[in-house]
Amino acid sequence: MIQVIQVQYSKINKTNNYVGEEEDDKRDDDDNLPTHTDTRFFSFNSLCFDNKQFFTNEFFPSFLPSYITTANEQGCDEDIATDPFLYQWAPSPENDHPIRKIQHWIFYIPFSFMFALWRFDSIKVAISSVRQKRPGSKPGLYSLIAHYTVLLALFPYKVYIPAIFMSGLVSALIVTPTHQSEEMFSEYQSDWVTAQFQSTRNAVTTNPFSEWLWGGMQYQLEHHLFPSMPRSKYPKLRGILQKFAIEHNIPGGYRESGEFEILKMNWDLYRRVANEPCVEGAPSTRGFNGQQGGIIDSSNSPAATQIGALSGLAA
Repeated sequence: MIQVIQVQYSKINKTNNYVGEEEDDKRDDDDNLPTHTDTRFFSFNSLCFDNKQFFTNEFFPSFLPSYITTANEQGCDEDIATDPFLYQWAPSPENDHPIRKIQHWIFYIPFSFMFALWRFDSIKVAISSVRQKRPGSKPGLYSLIAHYTVLLALFPYKVYIPAIFMSGLVSALIVTPTHQSEEMFSEYQSDWVTAQFQSTRNAVTTNPFSEWLWGGMQYQLEHHLFPSMPRSKYPKLRGILQKFAIEHNIPGGYRESGEFEILKMNWDLYRRVANEPCVEGAPSTRGFNGQQGGIIDSSNSPAATQIGALSGLAA
């Protein structure tokens, strides 16, 4: 099915009339990375130093297999491996934590750490890539050093540090609800395209400010199916995917809800799971030994070590 969408994507590329789009296309093809800094969707997060410069080219390829190829697969998707601070389903007794009972009241705290953790992961991957002598890894590490040197020289830490956590909170409020209220998969999904439709819900913005604030991530399904597509093209792809879902009888179809409704759906999920009893045998967010794509077996998974350390702090 993905070939059908790819043909339509090619048509979008050929008919695009945005000034400078050709340069963006070439950049995206060369980098093969998600276009998180498309200038036509310059957003709040950009103002809070959310720029591709603090991510190396090695970071996203190491991160993509989890949050795109295994979206909402329990034990594989690092984006839902957020316990003990946030649970998306009732855990088994051995994986439970008292924090779960109040997660719907304190969710904004772990949300605000998102960008800080991404920065930590990017530095970690950059250093590891240099040690592994990966091509182009040294310039990537040097650019990170230069980036933080300039930022820390120009901005007081009282400005820079709060900006990281503020942008992390806003970004988490944007990207998290588009997945966590949808289907969770307990096993490998062989039909990747259908799985993306079933695990993703887009947000419908209601005003120009919200359109700017969401920065293109209201088209989360488009982003998952085509992570290297410039976000300015997502609106054109929306109608194509809606038609595709109907023609191929995708379960649940093309899912989208209002921007405030989708936030409430996510909060309702946290509240419901907070009040549910433990479930014997419930899948672990880290997977199990031998699981295809499981976090526990991943040697380059930031979440594998990061979440373990956070669990120790919360215990």
